[in-house]
Amino acid sequence: MNQFMTTIRNNSWVWPVTFMMAVTGLLLGGALRSRQKLAAEGVPGGRPLEVAVQIKIQQDTIKKLNEEIGNLREKQFELQDVMTGSSKQSKVLKDTLDELQVKSGLTPVYGQGIEVILSDSKQKQNDAFLAQNYLIHDFDVLRIVNELFASGAEAISVNGHRLIGGYSIRCVGPVIHVNNSPIGSPVIIEAIGDPTTLRSAMEMSGGVLGRILETDTEMVRLTNKVELHLKGYEGFTQTKFAKKEKDVTPR
Repeated sequence: MNQFMTTIRNNSWVWPVTFMMAVTGLLLGGALRSRQKLAAEGVPGGRPLEVAVQIKIQQDTIKKLNEEIGNLREKQFELQDVMTGSSKQSKVLKDTLDELQVKSGLTPVYGQGIEVILSDSKQKQNDAFLAQNYLIHDFDVLRIVNELFASGAEAISVNGHRLIGGYSIRCVGPVIHVNNSPIGSPVIIEAIGDPTTLRSAMEMSGGVLGRILETDTEMVRLTNKVELHLKGYEGFTQTKFAKKEKDVTPR
């Protein structure tokens, strides 16, 4: 072992001092490179290094904020354009939804039309078989409703029950049920549509009211209405089996 290594081993301060000097050298070298870089970028060299670094940081921050403001402004303009465009689209969408709600029967509607009131006859009939003719049956109501829809009725309600696709009119025992709800006499059918056309359909010779009128004209009361107000359908509408076809453009 040579004399140099022997000296180091005998003096414990040599390695710490060497390490500190190396670190100091690295720091000074880094500071010098930073100063040279800042000077090259326009930072005044006469200022203390710390101040120059802070100024550079602030300048970078301001630059980034200005860029961010510019980007936000551009996005604002883009959003304004989108909002302007979407407001028209929203109106079209709203109009379409409103129309679909009216056609589906899910929303209250009003308009001109006719009112058909069917009542059991007050005449006495001793023959039990013939007595059935003096009563209003579910098939009477069903035929009238079908005829009204076929004649252009846009909305129909029976004793306050709005009829939509899948409606039901049937007897459960002696009671007529509409949409599975029992109704009593009289049966009031309100139909919104062209009153003249609807009334003509009801008054057609041999039509749906023929049997009832032949039995007792008092069983039917037909009235034109300037304005009818029908409630929206309030029942269950969720489909269980029918699913929308995918990738089919509505017509």
